[in-house]
Amino acid sequence: MYLEDLKREFKATLRSLSPAIILILIFQVFLIKMPWMEFLQVGMGLLSTILGFTLFVQGAKRGLLPLGENMGSSFIEKEHLL
Repeated sequence: MYLEDLKREFKATLRSLSPAIILILIFQVFLIKMPWMEFLQVGMGLLSTILGFTLFVQGAKRGLLPLGENMGSSFIEKEHLL
């Protein structure tokens, strides 16, 4: 279950970042013309960014959202907050 969620989130993150990645590739090919071995480092950075966003969103969904839901429920159940 966790691995499937991670795969789904990875695909969603890749879809979200693909316009920026395509733009970077276009700039590389037509304007920047960085040596490909140097550009490989940019590619590794992009991959790290995608993985980082994926893990961040997955962590927020699994950790922070349930915490927020529980806090919200407890506030609603209490008549007086202070």
